[in-house]
Amino acid sequence: MDRSARRPRRTGALGASIAIIAVVVAALAWLSLSGLLEPRDDGAPPAPVAQTPAPAVTGPPADAFAITVEHIIDGDTVKASAQEPNPVMPDAEAVSVRLIGIDTPETYPDEECWGSEATEALRDLAPEGSTLWAAPDTEWHDRYGRVLLYLWTPDGVFVNEQLIDAGAAEALRVAPNDSYAELFAGAEAAASTAGAGQWSACS
Repeated sequence: MDRSARRPRRTGALGASIAIIAVVVAALAWLSLSGLLEPRDDGAPPAPVAQTPAPAVTGPPADAFAITVEHIIDGDTVKASAQEPNPVMPDAEAVSVRLIGIDTPETYPDEECWGSEATEALRDLAPEGSTLWAAPDTEWHDRYGRVLLYLWTPDGVFVNEQLIDAGAAEALRVAPNDSYAELFAGAEAAASTAGAGQWSACS
């Protein structure tokens, strides 16, 4: 057979090859647009997940009970009595109440910087004779026998947090009583950045 007789067959094969290539190119283009051919790096660390801020506290919990402030001892401790007997404070007499999750400068035996101011900050929020709402955490007493409580004013101000906001107290995390630890840590960071209270007055 001469060469001229074979040319149509070669032309047909070439056309089929071109058609196949066109289909493959089109398929690759579609896969690329679909994101299926994007390079993967399975060994790369995952993108950081945004931290969810601690929810703001809007008021005392449903199981809070009423107490009467008898005396302010210092910036994080009061004498108080329960207005009605309850499992945490079953007796009528006043007891020492230590606010959970905070620490204020000492006033005794040696007064530390901002100790008096912290005491007055607590007195402004919880004056003697006032009613507060109180709630415990996991452990009800510390090693000194003081009752451990979170406190709220009648209009819902979270006393523990407010003292940190004002720069009168630092956040103090002591497990297992750490239900509001993240909230308090955030409040301390904000107060420190703003130079509130002791953060600008005390070196």
